[in-house]
Amino acid sequence: LIGVNYPQIDWLDCYLLSPDGTLRQQYAGDKRPFGMRPLPHRHFHFRLDLPPGQRTTVYLRAQSGGTLLLPVQLLTPWQLQGLDHHQLLLSGIFIGTLLAMLLYNLLLFFSLREKTYLYYVLYIGSFGLAQATLYGYGSEYLWPAHPLNDLALPLATSLTGVFLGLFSRRFLELGSQWPAAERVINIFIGLFAVTAICTLFLDYQLVIKVAIGASLIGPAALFLIGARLWYGGYRPARYFLVAFAVLLLGFLANGLTSFNLTPDNLLSDYGMPVGSMLEITLLSFALAHRLKLAREDNERLQQQHAAELEQRVASRTRALDQALHDLTQANQQLQRLTVHDALTGLKNRQFFDQHLQHTWRQALRWQQPLGLLMIDIDYFKRVNDSHGHPAGDEALRRIAKVIAGCLRRPGDEAIRYGGEEFAVILPHTDGEGISYLAECIRSRATQLQFVWEGQAIPLSVSIGAALILPQAGHETQQLVQQADQLLYQAKQGGRNRCVFSANVG
Repeated sequence: LIGVNYPQIDWLDCYLLSPDGTLRQQYAGDKRPFGMRPLPHRHFHFRLDLPPGQRTTVYLRAQSGGTLLLPVQLLTPWQLQGLDHHQLLLSGIFIGTLLAMLLYNLLLFFSLREKTYLYYVLYIGSFGLAQATLYGYGSEYLWPAHPLNDLALPLATSLTGVFLGLFSRRFLELGSQWPAAERVINIFIGLFAVTAICTLFLDYQLVIKVAIGASLIGPAALFLIGARLWYGGYRPARYFLVAFAVLLLGFLANGLTSFNLTPDNLLSDYGMPVGSMLEITLLSFALAHRLKLAREDNERLQQQHAAELEQRVASRTRALDQALHDLTQANQQLQRLTVHDALTGLKNRQFFDQHLQHTWRQALRWQQPLGLLMIDIDYFKRVNDSHGHPAGDEALRRIAKVIAGCLRRPGDEAIRYGGEEFAVILPHTDGEGISYLAECIRSRATQLQFVWEGQAIPLSVSIGAALILPQAGHETQQLVQQADQLLYQAKQGGRNRCVFSANVG
């Protein structure tokens, strides 16, 4: 067999001239249907079929619109099978890796709806199509009856550049990390997009040169951008930088062989696909690493927001507690003002009505005596008429202070009942206790040294002291009426005295 291991030759003819002048012709080339090839193989092979010892002259005629390489080798079918064994193994690994990365990231795109994964999937797909065309698999499996290499190779190469640019721009977040680099990438994306469109109209030779030239410059530019961002502390650029370093090494190995600077070998022949496979794998790791970093940032932000929320809640709670405390104090103050007499500071009539009902029910439940003092200032009208209302107000305050000063037990309550009249509610007391308290108040009131505007004003009080054992069916009014009647008797008896009565039998 005569083999030519360069699938991009447009027209390749083989002429075998025997010593007797017989001429045999065989035809191949990527612009001819795949079925015309003498041997169904992705590369071009021509059969010699010579008897042992026979000599023949071989002429090869090659024509191509693009790069023309003619790596000719003479080998037997068994040697071809051995070479194919290793090449197909590498090709299978390469294609399997592409498909695995494509499907994996496609599923991630459907799950996350992140455009970065979509651009990466489209990049893998277009790159795989370009490689299939470049290494002859397109003619063998994708379009064997319709030669489309001149269209597929520049189109797939251009689309690879477009989607790689879109992926890199979004993956590296160039809009925020390095806007100048984003503008450079946009220029490459535009150039590749125009080239892809021109593939349908312009000459193949012109379009493929532009596409391949941009494809060589683009990865180098992305490598420099990744290095700059990594040096600047952008962590996702690490795998990105390593991926394009591997890709450039693959391009370098393939280029050195193409220019006869290194001998032809399996690694140099497949340097570009191997480098591309590693680059695609590393970019997939880069995406996973970027997702990991995003998750860590998200968790950090969640913790930060949780801490801020906790601080806000604590602050609001403290503010609410303070507001509740202030409101409680205000309510207590309001309640105190509601049940207190503003002039004397004693409890008022509203408190008297409520508290007497409460103590009455307790005394009824526990069957304990309940006492009530009704106190009236003697001749109070004379004080107002002779000395004015300010003097009367001061007299009320003095008497209120005397009453409050005589109370010793926590449950006893002094009340300004109305006008110059006061009351004292005495739960759980007896006749001796209520009589003693009434006399204490009367005596201290008489001893007051009340002087108003240089004139001494004598003060005294009359007190009705009632003690009762509450019974079911009776009302508090019974106790009030009894104490009021006793107060009336004290006044009728000459004032400045106490009248006591007990009904506890």
